[in-house]
Amino acid sequence: MASRKYNWPIDDLNGGNVGRHSGMGDRVYLFPSTVPEQGSIPALDPSSLAPRTSAVAKVWNAKKSAIIIAVVLVIALAAAGSGFTVLQRRDSSQMAFDACQQAITINQKSVTRLKKTVESTTSATQTAADAVADPQTIDNLKAAIDKVGDVKQAENSCSPDAEADQNLAADAAITEQTRALGSKNEAILDANDAVASSKARKDALNAKQALGDQLEQLQSVSTSSAVSSADLQTRKQYSDALNMTQQLLLSDQIMSAAIYQSASQQLQAAVDKVNQSALQQQQ
Repeated sequence: MASRKYNWPIDDLNGGNVGRHSGMGDRVYLFPSTVPEQGSIPALDPSSLAPRTSAVAKVWNAKKSAIIIAVVLVIALAAAGSGFTVLQRRDSSQMAFDACQQAITINQKSVTRLKKTVESTTSATQTAADAVADPQTIDNLKAAIDKVGDVKQAENSCSPDAEADQNLAADAAITEQTRALGSKNEAILDANDAVASSKARKDALNAKQALGDQLEQLQSVSTSSAVSSADLQTRKQYSDALNMTQQLLLSDQIMSAAIYQSASQQLQAAVDKVNQSALQQQQ
C-alpha cells in the first residue's frame, strides 16, 4: 500500500512545523487513517485505542467490595456481641452480689427480732400452773424458747469479686438460715399466745364462778322484806338484773372475764337500790 499523508488535529496546532525536526529535513509521518475512504479498510476510531474495563472485571470488583463490607460487618457484630456478653455477665454478677448483701441485712434483722421475742416472752414462762386453764401451754412455751439456743448472725460470705453462681449459692444458704430463725420466732409467739389465751380462759371461768356464787347468795334477798317494801321501779330493775345474770350463767359459751365482772357489778347495784328504797319506805 502506498504511503498516505493524514491530517491529524496536531497538524493544525503545529502549523507549518508539521513533521519537522530540528537539524533534519521535512519528514512525513505515517499514521493509521481515521477518515474513511471509499473502498478502503474501515477507519480506526482513536477512542477505541483507550484502555477499557471489561464486564467481568466490573463484576469481580463489585463482588470484592461486597465481600469486604460483609467481613467488616461480621467483625463489628462479633465485637459488639462480645461486649454485650461481658456487660451482661458483669450485670448478673452485680445483681447476685446485691441480692446476697440484702439477704445478710434481712438475716441480721431476723436475729434482732428473735432476741427481742425471747426477752418479751420469758416472763410468761413464770406463770403459775393454776393461773391457766391448760398448764401444758406453759411447758410448750418453755420448749420453744429452749430451741432457740445461742442466736448468731449468718456469716457474710458475699463477695463483689465472686462469680454470680457463688453469690447466689451464698444468698440461698443465708436465706435458709433466716427462714429457720423466722420459724423459731413464730413458734415462740404462737406458744406465748396459747399461754395468754389459756390464762384468759381461766380468768373468765373464775369470774363466772364468782358471779354464780354471788347470785346464789342473793336468793335470800329476793324473799326478804326489803325487796317487797321497795318501790315498783326498783323491784323491776332488780328483777331484770337477776334474769340477765341467770341467762349469762346458763350459757355454754364462755365469755370474757370482763363481761362476768360487769354483770356482777350491775347485780350488786340493783341490790343496793333495793336496800336503799326499803330504808326510804320505812322512814
